[in-house]
Parts: sequence; structure tokens; C-alpha cells
Amino acid sequence: MAFKRTIMGVVNRFERQGFETKEDAAIWADETLRQAILMNGKAKNVTVQEYYEAWSKKNISTGRWAKDSERTYGFIFRTYILPRYKNIRLIDINHQEFQNYLNWLATVERPNGLIGYSSSTLHTVHNMFSVLINDAVQNEIVAVNKIKRMQIPSGQHKRNIEISKGNYDKAIALARVMLSPLELGAFYLSLYGLRHSEILGMQFESVHQDHVFVKMTRTKAVSEGQEKTKTDLSRRVVPISLKTANILAAAMQYSKKVCESTQHECSPNSFIFVNDFGNPAGYGWINKCFQRISKKLGFYIYPHLMRHAFATFAMPGADDQKDVSNILGHKNLEMTMAYDTGTKEGQRKVINFLDL
Repeated sequence: MAFKRTIMGVVNRFERQGFETKEDAAIWADETLRQAILMNGKAKNVTVQEYYEAWSKKNISTGRWAKDSERTYGFIFRTYILPRYKNIRLIDINHQEFQNYLNWLATVERPNGLIGYSSSTLHTVHNMFSVLINDAVQNEIVAVNKIKRMQIPSGQHKRNIEISKGNYDKAIALARVMLSPLELGAFYLSLYGLRHSEILGMQFESVHQDHVFVKMTRTKAVSEGQEKTKTDLSRRVVPISLKTANILAAAMQYSKKVCESTQHECSPNSFIFVNDFGNPAGYGWINKCFQRISKKLGFYIYPHLMRHAFATFAMPGADDQKDVSNILGHKNLEMTMAYDTGTKEGQRKVINFLDL
């Protein structure tokens, strides 16, 4: 394989033989180009765009990024980071200038007429840019990540991530009245902190009398499903109550009837949550269930809000906070409790405490 690339105005030729597959050759080409950019005599002049292109190709070719990660990183960089920083050298990125940019994003008039981006969006912009610069630090392109610690402004359109116990209980009561057995099954899985994609990826064979096994996900980018979760810790066993087991049993029975009436095969590895035509439910299917409840409740709820609620309400009653982290498949607590593994008994106590 041979190719040429211009790096810092200099044409470089790369060549190597003996690859067994095209995939091996592509991985070598991406890594060679990346290293050439990094180790070039003028590597200190690498721009944000040049580094991003090499860095993203490496993450994609090595499988470090799933399809959703590739799409999300691409969107954030193309929309918020590259338009401002693409021609800026990595070594010229500084704390105060980036803080000014975040402050500007929090108050800028957007094309749709709204003022400012949410603090959640600003956190994502900061975190993803910081991940890239951390990689540059590791490769000795820059000495330190100058934007590692930033003050994230309160965005004008901050998404609500809090719900009172009163509204939480009312939402559950309304769901039991308003939703079909299938929809109620999905709703109850959200109460256990399962992610949107994890609920859609739930298969018949993953539901048991006292637990569900989270191993499959269905996302916007991979609607057909994949045996890959957000992180390694996200592949997990989540204990459930007898009440929830019965709700899921009713949901599965409902799903089977829909599949039979629409002449769709229903096997142990089939997805439980389907639309009226017997096809795996789309990403907006769960949102519509929550929207109906929100309208009646007079308070906006959505699937990920219940994940926050689980963490909020479970923490005070947990003997070990790591048990809550294990149920959520979360990394946040792991970072501060690296030597605390939690217990299955503790996880069961959390579920019993919440009376789900």
C-alpha cells in the first residue's frame, strides 16, 4: 500500500507491503498518518483540525468509538469546536479564551431565535474538546491540558434533571392507568435507571424473575441493535422486584400478540418493544409515552430524567453507594470508589427500598 499526504506544507510518501486484509492496511495507513502528523518536525504547530482528523480516524479504525460515539463527536466538533478553532494550533488553546467562548455560547442568539445553549450542551462541548487535548498531552504535543477545569455557565435553556418524589410517584400512578402493558414495561425499566437505548435493546431472553440482563442496545445510529453497551460497566445484571417482573411478563405477552397478529417471528432473542406493525420500536416511541404522561401530569418528564431520579432517590437509602452505581452501569462513582465493589445484597436492598 502506498499513499501521499501533505503535512505542514511538505509532501510525505508512505509505503508498506504484506498486509493480509484491506482492513489491516487501512488501520496501518490511519495510524501511520497520525504518527507522521504528531512526530513531524513541526508537530508543535499541529492545528485543532489536523489533530482531530487523525485522532478521530484512529478511534474509528480501532473500534474505540461505537457508531453513536462517532456521530456525536463528529457533530459536536463540526458544530461547536472546529468553526472557531480549526486553524488554531493546539499549543495556543488557552483557559481564558475558551472560558470566554463558553460564556458566549451561553448567551448567544441562536438561529431558531432562542438565547443561549443549555449547560448540558456546554458540558459536552467542554468534555469532548478536553478529551482530544488529553490525547495530545499523552502524545507530548502539548505539555498540559489548559481547559481541563472550566466554569460551565448556567445555560438559558437548561434541561430539567430534577423531579420531586411527589411528581415521581404521580408519574408512576398515571403510567399504570394511561399506558398499554407494553408501554408500561418500557416505563418501568426506565425507573431502574436503564438508558433509552438499553430499554429498546431489551430481548425476551434477558428478562428473568428477579433481574434483567442488559447486554444489547438499539440507538438512532444502530437501529438494528448491537451487543455493545455504552461502557464495559453498562453490561450488567439489574435486580427487579416481583411487581416489575409481572409488569414485564405482561409486556412480553402483549408484544407476542402484536407480532402474531402482524405475522412477525417472535423468538428468545427478539426485541420486546415493538410498534403496532410488529417492528422494533423506533427511538421516539418511548418519548411519546412520556409525553402523554407529561401532558396529564403538568410536568415534563423523559426517560433519562428517571435515571437521574433513580440515583437521587436511591442514594440516601443505600448502605453502599457503589451498589447504586452498579445498577446504573455508571462510571462516575467508580472514579471515586475504585476499590469498592459493592454487593448483590446491597443492590437488592436498594430496589426494595424504592418499592418499584
